[in-house]
Amino acid sequence: MSDKNLTVKSLIEQLSRRVAELEREVTELKCGQTAGPAKDWRRTVGMFAGDEVMKRIDAAGQAVREAERRRARQSRARSARAK
Repeated sequence: MSDKNLTVKSLIEQLSRRVAELEREVTELKCGQTAGPAKDWRRTVGMFAGDEVMKRIDAAGQAVREAERRRARQSRARSARAK
């Protein structure tokens, strides 16, 4: 056998081992996904009720949204006047 044939054969063997390893990992990942019940998002509802930090975060988010609404309304009013 030539050196080229040995190199190709070696590469094929390496790839075969790698594919087999990847297939095992994928199988493990798939099994892990179906094991046990999925978390229910509804369990988190109300978990921050009364939390002062969360109230500040909510207020800051609301302020950002209100500022964006004002800018959008002003931009819309300017473009309507330009027509």
